[in-house]
Amino acid sequence: MMGYSSRQLLTTIVVALPAIYFSIPNHKSVAETICHFIPIPTLTGRYKTALTCHPLDDGTTTYPLHIFAHGDFMGGSIAIRRYKPHLQELASFGFVVVAFASCPIDHVCHNGQSYIVEALKTIAYLEEHHPIDGVPIDLNLPYSASGHSTGGRTALMLAAARDSVEYLKSPAIDFINLTARDRRILHKIVAVVGDHPDPMYDSYFNPDVSHYNITQTPTMIITGTRDMFPVGEPVYSAWGNFVFMPRLTNRVFLNIEGATHNGPVLSHTETKYVAYFSQFHVLGNETAGAMIYGSDNAVEGSLLNMWKRGEVVASAGARNNGGVSGEVGFLACGGKSGDVPAQFGQYCDSGMIGVDGVDGVDVELQRILIVGEREGRVILLGCGILVAVLCLIWLGMRQRLRIYTAGYTQLV
Repeated sequence: MMGYSSRQLLTTIVVALPAIYFSIPNHKSVAETICHFIPIPTLTGRYKTALTCHPLDDGTTTYPLHIFAHGDFMGGSIAIRRYKPHLQELASFGFVVVAFASCPIDHVCHNGQSYIVEALKTIAYLEEHHPIDGVPIDLNLPYSASGHSTGGRTALMLAAARDSVEYLKSPAIDFINLTARDRRILHKIVAVVGDHPDPMYDSYFNPDVSHYNITQTPTMIITGTRDMFPVGEPVYSAWGNFVFMPRLTNRVFLNIEGATHNGPVLSHTETKYVAYFSQFHVLGNETAGAMIYGSDNAVEGSLLNMWKRGEVVASAGARNNGGVSGEVGFLACGGKSGDVPAQFGQYCDSGMIGVDGVDGVDVELQRILIVGEREGRVILLGCGILVAVLCLIWLGMRQRLRIYTAGYTQLV
């Protein structure tokens, strides 16, 4: 896998800087919402603040909390604003969405591995100082969480920490020390969404792969057909994250046609599905649940409906699809009406049983790693050739300039 500094540079040039300096309009039709910053003095670094969005009403209604974790280079009080359309749309579904802005780059927070601490600090502060003006949270309701890229990794870490007391407990992970207060907060998080998350089976991103085990917390994994290394995630890594939760009943995989790694900033096609997933598990909203888990493809806008119509959901064979033959662009496991689409239900089976005693999960992850490494080498080789060609062009132009200058000097 590419070194961290190289990935940071590529992310900055290709993704982060355009997102920071160019205004991204909100193309969605959403209910009126309001967003503002609130101080969170317990956060790490200089940006001790969080961007908060909620529905604009008469001021008497309260809503469930949805915590959002940003991606690499997208923290800080300026860059975090690029998520505003995504956060506004989430809030319009009846949430107080709080996006902490600390850790402007992964390096500030242990390569992003301690973002989980920042998320828990944010929730703890909101609880301990409740009520806060302009933050109408109903603390009696469960919480939900989502995040983009590194933040998607954070959301998955929250779920794993909720489901296993052994996760992150090793003394070697001395920068994470989950307290009794943190454990209580984790218990209130009942659904998480990893939006273009880092690969959790890779120890470079996940500090405790051996104890990572999401078994109870409903989890949704989202990727896109144009999410690719080196700027985005390794090929098929989102599917790898999905199969890396073999004992989890309620899990969803979604590959969005045409979505890049920076989807939550640039297009936020997935936002309403993040909201539906959260509404269902936090509030028990059956209508929202039908948009994710529903088996009736006539429900307009549901993921099954989109899959049948060939819209939003990636078609068979698309990049980053799941399944042995790349046939899975969408799969919802554990719904009341069974697995959807039903023909992909074998991938929901506990443990993905392999053959001859070999764990099916291990086989699938090994396949994903091999394909990802192969593609990574090809991309790096292509980048190297491109740099070499550009250098040759530059040297040629430089030589021509010298000849022209020498000729001009002789004439003078």
